[in-house]
Amino acid sequence: MTGVENTDIVQNNPFAAVDTVFSMEYIWWGFLAFVVGHGFSLFYNFIKKEEYKKEIKEIMMAPYKRIMVMQFTIILGGFILMIFKAPVALLLLFIVLKTFVDYRAHIKEHLE
Repeated sequence: MTGVENTDIVQNNPFAAVDTVFSMEYIWWGFLAFVVGHGFSLFYNFIKKEEYKKEIKEIMMAPYKRIMVMQFTIILGGFILMIFKAPVALLLLFIVLKTFVDYRAHIKEHLE
C-alpha cells in the first residue's frame, strides 16, 4: 500500500501526501541522515570555523557555483536517461555520482 490509492483523500487534504511519505519507515532514515549531516556542517563549519564572520556578499554568492553545476548535471542526466531508456540503473548511478560530486564540492568550499 502506497497510501495514494484513494485520490479523494489527497484532493480533500493537501497534506495527505506528506503524511503518506513520512509514514513510510524508510523515509525516516534519509531524513535522519539529512538532519545529522547538515547539523554537523552547521556546527562545525558555521559556528566552530566562524563562517558567520564572512562578508554577506561572499555568503550569498557561494551556492551559485554549485547550483549551476548541479542544474547542468540534472538536465544532462535527464537526456541520458531518455536516450538509454534504462532509468533504474542509470538513475541509481546518477544519484551516486551527484551525491559524490556534491560532497566533494561541499568539502572544497569549506576548506577555503
